[in-house]
Amino acid sequence: MVKNLKIAFIGVSHWHVPLYIRAVHSDHLDVVAVSDPNKAIAERFAADVNCPAYTDWMELLDRAQPDFDLPNTFRPSS
Repeated sequence: MVKNLKIAFIGVSHWHVPLYIRAVHSDHLDVVAVSDPNKAIAERFAADVNCPAYTDWMELLDRAQPDFDLPNTFRPSS
């Protein structure tokens, strides 16, 4: 039996995130939570993938307990 991985995105304000969200939709992946220091951005992406939004990534890890997370991959570009 194949288990779906529970995925979390940390720092969704990065410009690459919409590309990954498209993959989530096309591959029917199970996103359990997203986080970003900017609450509005976190909530927008959470609504798109139907999951909780957090502003604190440590709270996300504690509550959502993902199997796989993408930390620092989506840190804001400078």
